[in-house]
This record gives sequence, C-alpha cells and structure tokens, in this order.
Amino acid sequence: MIPPSPALHPADVARAALRRLGELKLPPTPEFYAQHYYAILGGLPPAPPDPALDAPLPVGYVERVDVILDQAASVTRRLQDSVASSGTEVAASLEHLVADALPANVVELLQSMLATSNAMQQTLRASHAELGDARRSLAEIQTELSNNRKLLATDPLTGSDNRRALTEILEREIARALRDGHPLSIAMVDIDHFKKVNDTHGHAAGDAVLVHLTQVARSILRGNDAFVRYGGEEFVLVLSETASAGARYVATRLQQVLARQPCVYREHTIPTTFSAGVASLRSGDTEESLLRRADEAMYEAKRGGRNRVVATS
Repeated sequence: MIPPSPALHPADVARAALRRLGELKLPPTPEFYAQHYYAILGGLPPAPPDPALDAPLPVGYVERVDVILDQAASVTRRLQDSVASSGTEVAASLEHLVADALPANVVELLQSMLATSNAMQQTLRASHAELGDARRSLAEIQTELSNNRKLLATDPLTGSDNRRALTEILEREIARALRDGHPLSIAMVDIDHFKKVNDTHGHAAGDAVLVHLTQVARSILRGNDAFVRYGGEEFVLVLSETASAGARYVATRLQQVLARQPCVYREHTIPTTFSAGVASLRSGDTEESLLRRADEAMYEAKRGGRNRVVATS
C-alpha cells in the first residue's frame, strides 16, 4: 500500500477520489474508493477491478451506503459549523487584542490561527459538497439497480413477471399465507394447440396470442394477484387469500372473457382456449410441491379434453 504523499493533503485526495467515482458512476464501496484514492496519490491508473466487484450489489447494500454518507454529511456539517463559530470568536478576539497593542509576533500568530481556521472551514465546506455529489451519484446507481432488477424479473414479450420473479413471488406469498392463516392458490395455465397457431399463422401471431392473453388476464385480476409467464405458452396465476373454489372461478372467468374477446392478428381472428390446473397451499407445501400439483392438474385437464379447469383434491 502506498503511503500518502506529504505533497498532497489527504482531504484533497479524498475529495478527488469521490469526484472520480461520481464521474464514473461507480458505487462508493471501500474497494473502489481505496483503488482510486491510491491511484491519485501515485499518479497511476487504477488497478484492474476484481471480477467479483462486477457482481450485482446485494439487496440493501446501496441503502446502507446511503445511510453512511448521510451520517458523514451530518458530522461534516456540524464540524463545519463548529469551525466557523470558532473562527468568528477568534476574529473578534483578534480585533480586541490588536486594539490593545499586542506585540506584532503575537498578532501574527493569531492571524495565522485565523487563516488556518478559515482554510479548515473551506475544506469542510468542499467536503460537504463532495458528499452531496456522492449521495446524488448513489441515488442514480440505486435507480439503475432497481431498473435492472425489474428488467431481469420481466418477460420482454408480454411484460408480465417471468419465471425468475415467480420464485420470489411464491416465497413471499407462501410465507404471508402461513403467517396470517390465509388461503393461497395458484393455477397453471397452458394454451391449447399453441403449436397449431404458430404453424397456421406464423410465430408473430403466436406472440400476439401470448400478449393478448396477458392483457385479458390483467383486466380481470386484482392488484395483488400475479400473472407470470412460466415458459413458452405456460403461465401461472398466483392468487393470494384465495381458496380452491375461488381460484377455479377466476380461471374459468378468464376462459370466458378470452372466448368473448379473441385475439385479432392482421385481420385474422384467432380463437384461443387454455387448460388450467389449480392447486391450493397445504401444510408442508413448498414452492416446488405447489407448482408440481398445479402442473399435474393442468395435464389432467388436457387429458380430459382441454379448455377446462381441474383442481387438485
């Protein structure tokens, strides 16, 4: 580790390092900060970053750094106010003492002390401003991370939650159902004869059917329900505070609305039906077991003639 050069004030180096992180939109982690701090001291470019630093920041990490910066800004502001107050008192005392005809060397010493106080105040003011810039950069990083998380959890075609998001949704809803004693049901939905749609009208038409189904589902679901694209032409309905009978009703209603509002693609009306399997949360259920039972019920609906809803016992 390179020791701080006596030619550079540590506060100046710290401000420069923070400024560089802000310009590069890098999070002010200890690793990045130290890397640029010592690069400035040595006049060398920063060392190649550790690949581990490119990994997504843990949830809550940015928030914790923001709290630290807020505390640092508060301390800096209090110190700045204290130094300003002390400088004012020294200046007042100096005027009084000069009026009393103190020796020149004493006056010179007091003037030097006042100049030092003013310099400290300016440094603290600049540091406070740099901390403000760092917090603004951190807020931008936080927004970008939030947007990236949302993109990772969203199906790009339909705009619905994707399979990655389903894990988090089920984990949250199962925990809530068990904690509050509320029912929870899911429905595995699979579009009937979807391959025929692609073969007859083309894959773009198949995409239009998937988007249309998602839009119809959103129009009838509650705000706290989730409609997740599980993969291909399969979707999962997550219905909180809903027992088996209620879930069957919601899936059947979706079938009815879809029948009244078929997908229209390039002047072609494409009738769409689906088979659905409903499973309700049982004691000891996991995300995997709940999905497995819904999937088994869906295949039973397929074997029973399609375009129907089957619930597990």
